[in-house]
Amino acid sequence: MPDYRKSFRLLRIYDIFQHLEEGQVVRRESLAGEFGMSERSVQRDVQVVNDFLSQRLEGEEIRFNREKGGYEYHREGKKFLSNGELLSICKILIESRAFTKSEVDSLLQRFLKSMVSRPVGKEIIQCVNNEIFHYRNPAHGKADPELLWKAEEAIHRHKVLSLTYEKQDGEAVDRRIWPVGVLFSEYYFYLIAIIDNEKGQEDFRRHGPAIYRFDRILEIEDTGEVFDGNLTAQFKEGEYKNGIQFMYGGDLQQVVFRFYGPSAEAAMDRLPTAKSKHLTDAEGKDFYEITALVRGNGILFWLESQGPRVEVLKPASLREKWLEDAGKVVSMGEKSR
Repeated sequence: MPDYRKSFRLLRIYDIFQHLEEGQVVRRESLAGEFGMSERSVQRDVQVVNDFLSQRLEGEEIRFNREKGGYEYHREGKKFLSNGELLSICKILIESRAFTKSEVDSLLQRFLKSMVSRPVGKEIIQCVNNEIFHYRNPAHGKADPELLWKAEEAIHRHKVLSLTYEKQDGEAVDRRIWPVGVLFSEYYFYLIAIIDNEKGQEDFRRHGPAIYRFDRILEIEDTGEVFDGNLTAQFKEGEYKNGIQFMYGGDLQQVVFRFYGPSAEAAMDRLPTAKSKHLTDAEGKDFYEITALVRGNGILFWLESQGPRVEVLKPASLREKWLEDAGKVVSMGEKSR
């Protein structure tokens, strides 16, 4: 076979594989007409793709779907994302407000290009075009995704890191840390760590880890040292995030409050550890008694945002702070009259 014919066939096989990998149904008659060849030749090309998959990827093969009248890429135990699922992911990315407008646009384009055919990708982009057009850059600084990956590698390899961090007041401080987790919450990426000294380790055991916003990390370096992973093994990112609000750390405490909203969903979605009971107060008003395990007093930001729909019951210290803040709001209102 002449070289040009070999090259053409390779390009043809690659084109078939690309269509299949994107979740498209490949029909013999369509490809035969497109490439000017017989349907039997198409079948042989598909077999070449199948042979490649059987040698390289376990549980993946090309199957003929009689109902659809064409070949499909089959993954054992796996399924391609539907257009609706892809659209959902795109909307979540936009809503996160974790990136600048240009970054969001670039991420969406590259994500869809790697997942679906160009026509489908364009169709999904059209569904979110208005949101992208009116997207406003977040006020916070940029969090470098490569820095996130560098931190994750350090976590898994137990590397001690040295970082320069800009505090909220603009002061820059130097820290040696043991990284234990990377979290995203309320528009920001966070590095969760243990400060590399005795006090830092004791604080971690008693109160929890230190928290650093990635967009405030000015510099980060690998010290070349490693830490003992036995202490950090007890830290579970998912469990920690379930109990923390607005990334304000602190001691673990049980919070109880009354929620007078029409449904307990708002409270239950905000507090993953919450349990609720539907009750009636002395005045005959229905309410939900919400109990949740949380860390620190970050929950106050949400409780106070609910206004008269919430009454904090326990712990006493949180109730006192809630009442104190409510009194300040009333005082401000009276002064502005």
